[in-house]
Amino acid sequence: MKNLTLIVLLFGVMACSTATVSPLQQQALVGGAVGTVLGAGTGALVGSLIKNGNVGKSAALGAGIGLASGVLAAAAYHEYQEHKEMREYQGRIAANQYYLEDMQMEIGELRQRLKQEADELKLDNPAPSYQYLGPSLGNAYR
Repeated sequence: MKNLTLIVLLFGVMACSTATVSPLQQQALVGGAVGTVLGAGTGALVGSLIKNGNVGKSAALGAGIGLASGVLAAAAYHEYQEHKEMREYQGRIAANQYYLEDMQMEIGELRQRLKQEADELKLDNPAPSYQYLGPSLGNAYR
């Protein structure tokens, strides 16, 4: 039994050392490890408190339950964190959108005031309806 456990542990270590691990997998591994330790400890404690209880079997059962619970809890927490970040980013995007809309309105108002002021001056040469504002504006050799 000890040899089998050692072989499974070595294969697990080798698999983890060669694979790239995503943040979700990393959190699930940590959650599973913590859950296994807590479950095994709780199972051993319960097994020792039960009259004629088998501490080893209780610890193994607790470790199995703790492993599954730890992985699920870690995955749920990871999902919660991702949704929290998405809500924060969406809030920033909405705030930036409102800011851009306000700036566009202000630019439109400034253009309107500039046009009104130019109309009040009653210049002899009215502004053309289309004016090229490209990179060659002001170039004497165009």
